[in-house]
Amino acid sequence: MWRPAAIAVAALLAAPAAAEGPSSSWTTGSELRTTCEAAALGPCLGYAVAIADVMVNGNTITSWRACIPEAATTGQLKDIAVRYLRDHPDERHYGAASLVAAAFAQAFPCKP
Repeated sequence: MWRPAAIAVAALLAAPAAAEGPSSSWTTGSELRTTCEAAALGPCLGYAVAIADVMVNGNTITSWRACIPEAATTGQLKDIAVRYLRDHPDERHYGAASLVAAAFAQAFPCKP
């Protein structure tokens, strides 16, 4: 599973920005996208995995909830996050934690 990566980033997620307002989190969607596109695989994977690790047990991040299957790979999580950032340029000024959580909620919706 992804637990080791979560500790470092989880502290940054204590008060992530809401998707409805400007970013007040440590990293914006634009910053994360730049990191991921700069072939910085470690930080990019780590961020996506940490968000997934927080959400995997039904926890929400800025009201986003995802049911991420245990079989999801770290590469798949990164790809979902990067694709969401690429496809939503109008949202990149928001907090990265909220945007990645939205990406996972869209990719892995929970059944009612």
